[in-house]
Order: sequence, then structure tokens, then C-alpha cells
Amino acid sequence: MPVALVAWQLKEGHFSASKMASRTLLTDLLLGKDCCEWKYVHCNNISGHVEKLDLRNPLDYDAYEGAALGGKVKPSLMELKYLEYLDLSGNCFRGSQMPMFFGSLNQLRHLYLSDTCFGGQIPPQLGNLRWISGLASLKHLNMDYVNLSKASSDDHWLLHVNKLSSLTELHLTNSLLQGSLTLSFTNLTHLSFLDLSGNLFEALVLNPFVKLDSLVTLNLNLNKFKGSIPDALANLTSIQQLDLSANGLGGPIPDIFVKMTSLHALNLGSNINLVGGLPKSLGGLCQLNTLDLSENSMSALNTHLGHTCT
Repeated sequence: MPVALVAWQLKEGHFSASKMASRTLLTDLLLGKDCCEWKYVHCNNISGHVEKLDLRNPLDYDAYEGAALGGKVKPSLMELKYLEYLDLSGNCFRGSQMPMFFGSLNQLRHLYLSDTCFGGQIPPQLGNLRWISGLASLKHLNMDYVNLSKASSDDHWLLHVNKLSSLTELHLTNSLLQGSLTLSFTNLTHLSFLDLSGNLFEALVLNPFVKLDSLVTLNLNLNKFKGSIPDALANLTSIQQLDLSANGLGGPIPDIFVKMTSLHALNLGSNINLVGGLPKSLGGLCQLNTLDLSENSMSALNTHLGHTCT
């Protein structure tokens, strides 16, 4: 079996971490002679193939720089043909490009690249998210704080995401995405968690004929959405947490909550242009325990909440 972690050529000097952090990592990692005994590696018990590399930085932000891996991710990572789980989050590969070969790891089910501070120009094949369409088995994708501004110039980036029929979680927080966000997924029948907060989207469009029946959490706060809250949100019948706060949404809150019977957290705060009162359908949300309507222009808050719940 190939030695998996030659992907980073594990020797002192190939990390931007402190010498102490590098030595600690290497000591932990190389305790066993067999790479399947290494602390951050998991192998299949029967085949012995490397299936998981968990190299996330476990330390908090204050200790981040001293413990982060650095250098370059080497193409030899592609030797791990059975790799299903790769977590590099919280490390700092400053100055090196995000590797194009990530899109060739076609057995991946979990990919975590948040806070990896890859430097330089992100390759177009990665920046427009076209590459992820080859990861057909992917269930979790986390690219929080990765610069995906080029994806916004590609009108079809959501189509690439839509090809991931096994996807259950998508995290793209603070990724510099902008323009119009059109949620018209037809293939993501298993998607339960979608976080696109902290981006620069200005328009929210939902296809009324597409139902995201498995979606439990939708976080779109801290964008630049304008106009009214879309009526098509009524199709999110399984939603439990909905956050549209800190945008520029306005007008009255539409009466769209009749079928959102599982909703327990609704945040519409910091939308200064919201006006009017609360819609009747909010009164039927017997699971609702968190409602944030702070910082808006609403006047008649004579709520119906609780009137239909026993």
C-alpha cells in the first residue's frame, strides 16, 4: 500500500506551522509503522485501503497560526483511490494554489476545505465549481471562506452543484458569491443543510415547481437581498431553521408558513424595510420557539402566535 501522507512530504520545513506544532503533529502521526496506525488516518478494516484523512486544525483561532499545516498539497494524494473523507479545514496553505486534482478524487463523500487560505489565483476549473460535478458520491461539501468570486461569473455554477445527487450538506459561507441566487435544484433530493450566508447575493429566486423536501436548515443571512420575501419559500415543507436576517428585504411578510409545521427557528431580523404585521399562518407554528423580528419597520405586532396551538 502506498504511504498516504507523502502527499505532504512529512518532514520539518514543509509546514508553515511552528517547529513545536510540526514536531507534535509528526510525532502523533508517525507513532505506528503501518500508516493505518497513524493518528489522523483511517483505513478500511477489510481491504486496508485509506478511506479517511482528518487533518483539520483542532485549535481555536488564537492558536491557529501556530498549529496550521502549510506548504503545498502534493499530487501524490491522488494515489488514495478509495479516499472518501478529506478534511483540511483550519490549516493555512498560504501562497499555494488550491490543487486542481481535488476534482479527480471521485470516491469522496466528505470534503472540508474551509479556512484553508489557499493563495494565488484559484484555478478557473475550481473557482467556478465546475470541478465538483465529477464528485458524484459527495455528501458533505464545506468551502467556507474560500474565494469563489469567479463562480459568480459562471451562470451555471448551481447547475454543477445540482449534479451532486447524493449531497446532504453544502457550506459556502463568506465565499464572495454574488449576483442572483436561483434555488432551482431538481436533483438534490437529499439536501438537508444549505448555508450561503455572508455572501453578496442581491436577488433570491425560487422555482415554485421545485420542492426541496429534505431541506431542514436554510441560512441566507448577511447577503444583499432586496425586494419582498419570495412566496415560493412555502414549498420548504420540512424546514426547521430559516434565517434571512441582515439583508435588504422589504414589504409585508407573506403568509407562507401554513405547511412549515416543523419550523422552530425563524430569523428575519435586521431587514429594515419589512413593514406591516405578522401573517396569520405564523399562529399555526406550534414548534416555533425562536422568532427574531428585530430592527425592522413593522408596526402591527398584534401576533396570532399560540392561538391555534394546544
